[in-house]
Amino acid sequence: PIQRKTTKNAIWLMEDAFFTRETVKRLNISKSTLARIRFENKENMEEDNGGRSRKLTVETVEHLKLNMKREVLRTSINAIKESNRLLPQPVSVTTVRRRLREAD
Repeated sequence: PIQRKTTKNAIWLMEDAFFTRETVKRLNISKSTLARIRFENKENMEEDNGGRSRKLTVETVEHLKLNMKREVLRTSINAIKESNRLLPQPVSVTTVRRRLREAD
């Protein structure tokens, strides 16, 4: 039987985007135990799609889109300057254009 404290900590670490390897090491449990915890609590957890995270968040794209509709931002260059002001990491012209196209 898995201790309740271990289960809570494992769920917390998985939701906090820790890799399986890191979670197993921190809690000193096996991979199969972690897989069992994930399976038993999967309806209470967010689904992780994996892969690389996007530089532009959905909120930032919506902000840019709204300001372009309002004609506060007229070009994609203005949109890039605005997004770079909002975000910690700079993004490229291609990234902004692609995300704006996807958002339509």
